Amino acid sequence: MSELKELPNGWLELPLSEVIQTKKGKKPQDLGEKSESRLIPYINIKAFEKKIVTEYAPEQGAVKCNDDDILLVWDGARSGLSGRGISGYVGSTLARVRSDIVNVHYLSYYFESIYRILNTQTKGVGIPHINPAILNNLPFYLPPKDEQPKIVEKLDELFSELDAGVKELKIAQIKLTKYRHSLLKSAIEGSLTQKWRVDNNKSKQETGNDLLERILMKRCEQWQQKKLEEFKTKNKIPPKGWKDKYPKPVIPDTKGLPKLPEGWAWASLDMIIGNIEAGKSFKCLEHPPELDEYGVVKVSAVSWGEYDELESKTCTRPELENDKILIKEGDFLFSRANTTELVGACVIVKRVTKKIMLSDKILRFQFIEDKLKFWILQFMRGELGRTQIEYAATGNQASMKNVSQGKLLKFAVPLPPLNEVEEIQDNLITAFENVIKSSS
Repeated sequence: MSELKELPNGWLELPLSEVIQTKKGKKPQDLGEKSESRLIPYINIKAFEKKIVTEYAPEQGAVKCNDDDILLVWDGARSGLSGRGISGYVGSTLARVRSDIVNVHYLSYYFESIYRILNTQTKGVGIPHINPAILNNLPFYLPPKDEQPKIVEKLDELFSELDAGVKELKIAQIKLTKYRHSLLKSAIEGSLTQKWRVDNNKSKQETGNDLLERILMKRCEQWQQKKLEEFKTKNKIPPKGWKDKYPKPVIPDTKGLPKLPEGWAWASLDMIIGNIEAGKSFKCLEHPPELDEYGVVKVSAVSWGEYDELESKTCTRPELENDKILIKEGDFLFSRANTTELVGACVIVKRVTKKIMLSDKILRFQFIEDKLKFWILQFMRGELGRTQIEYAATGNQASMKNVSQGKLLKFAVPLPPLNEVEEIQDNLITAFENVIKSSS
């Protein structure tokens, strides 16, 4: 708490013990539901925080508080939390605070200002408690009695303005979020680049179908090359008809999906992804690794729009360190498991300084055409992608949903021509930058 170098005229500096009287609460006898004999509310922590009274007691000599008192959480993790009193018996983890010389509203603001001090300088090994020595010796700057309500009035006015500002900020953030979603929707449906298509319709271009055909040819070639390498490693001659065993990609189910702009095509995720990699889950130390250590990524590393390598755990078993699944700059990461709202969160990794391995819940997509990364990122974050993610996610609990690779590869993806993908990327990046500037 900062000290005043010079007090205003008429003000006094006193230890808090000379300003207030505290009385610790105590659990009254015969607590229970409200009845003819039990009429006095018992103000426990639930009643204090949520204004929900569930227990009552008969009239007795327990510590009472009223609406003009201040209640202070004395025991527990929230020690130091304060609030205005509620008529009833003071709970056993609370204390009643009164003063004969200070306006109760002014005193209430004072206790709000010292919460962090009381909460971080507690006593007790197991359950923390308010430290009376700290509380009693805190300095209290006492204004003249007629100034106290004026100070309260000004504080009320300032906090009211602050609350209004916070409310406006939240409204603005909601509007920006909606704007971002509408941008993604217009990009994925093609309306964002409608004028661009008109302006470029005379020049010869690769269509979405052309792009898809080229990707599928490359996909088949990559599979064949991989099989040839396997035969070579095993000293085997490729058998007759081995190419016929090529696993053809899933055909997307486009029933009920919107009509695409001219020159676009529908593809399944299986058609455009060459490989999906994952790591393993095993016991680790619950802190990020140092520079010379290996770590395992957490799902929270991709939950909030950017890759956060500090959301990771430290691997303690050298035999599980695997350079092949280390996360690298430019990787496309997808969270296959999380809450309903966060499952399917994905990022493109921008910066890597630590050795973080994939986990079983964070997948790495390897695209046949690398320039589609940004497009698929926006698709996954947009309405069409989120709808498919949430439909594919399974699990009995909302706290942990899972999207299997089988269902993931069936996702229907709109595929524009590659030069239009690049145009969309430029437009979205510019628009997102403007959104960030507007919100800062």
